[in-house]
Amino acid sequence: KCRASKEVWGAIFGTIDTPEKFEAKRLEMASREWARLSANKSLECKNCHSYKSMKWEDMSPLAAKQMKAAAERDQGCIDCHKGIAHHLPSTDGRSHQLLTAVNVSVPEVGKNYYVVLQKPVFMNATSKEEAGMLNIATEITVTDKSDGRVEFRLEGWRKRIGTGRIINEDFGINIKEAELTKEAAQSGAIVKILEEKVDDVTGLPWQKVTVDMWTDESELTDNVTGMWEFASTTYREACSQCHSQPEVAHFDANTWPGMFNGMIAFVNMDDDTQNLVLKYLQLHSSTYAGSHAQIDDQPNQREARPETALPLAKRQ
Repeated sequence: KCRASKEVWGAIFGTIDTPEKFEAKRLEMASREWARLSANKSLECKNCHSYKSMKWEDMSPLAAKQMKAAAERDQGCIDCHKGIAHHLPSTDGRSHQLLTAVNVSVPEVGKNYYVVLQKPVFMNATSKEEAGMLNIATEITVTDKSDGRVEFRLEGWRKRIGTGRIINEDFGINIKEAELTKEAAQSGAIVKILEEKVDDVTGLPWQKVTVDMWTDESELTDNVTGMWEFASTTYREACSQCHSQPEVAHFDANTWPGMFNGMIAFVNMDDDTQNLVLKYLQLHSSTYAGSHAQIDDQPNQREARPETALPLAKRQ
């Protein structure tokens, strides 16, 4: 409240003494407060709303998932909850609500859909125990429906090390589609191995697999274009505040995670937005754009895939 009293000074000396002047300065004032609350990890909020006092069982599955992830890294509330105590500045540009950028679909058996928000997965239609998480923008095929849930099939690749919990989009490329629990990853009824081959770059064996599991029927779309547009705009706006952002095809798919993780501390994105933007960068990288040299010329880069080899949605 003492800090807020500086507005009295601004009103007396004419800086914000009219609604128009106040509105014109709101983004500047809000940005200053966001930075302060990020620096102290939202201390004022946590005086009452501590992670230790939260009742996960009373939250929706999506809210619990987001809050548990935030609690693990003691994240500041302001990183996700701008506009709670005050309306967002009208000059902020947009609300960063991904659900408004896509058309959520009612899933039908036999059709393919993309995951709009990260979603917990289950080993059967009635289980309440989560058995992993589907990553955002992952493509699945619906194979059955039952009481608000859908059974789906996911095809991808995993490294044959440890329990093989991470399912990736492509061979030899770390683009996460899903992360399974140890029990699910080791279940022969859930994960079926189609083929196995060694990655020449790392020497690691990879397995092509199918995964058959269940998830809620909500937050699925049959068109990924809106998600890529949202990710592209977010990347352009968030990553140009401090410097000129690199072209998306400047790095290959396995280089982008390190580059992105090095920049993410300087911007405010919730967990879903982070995962979507990273996946967008990876799937539109030089690995898939076909604009960079072959692997023999650049040892850290895989041979570029021709664009026409990708599904239409990913080429878009």
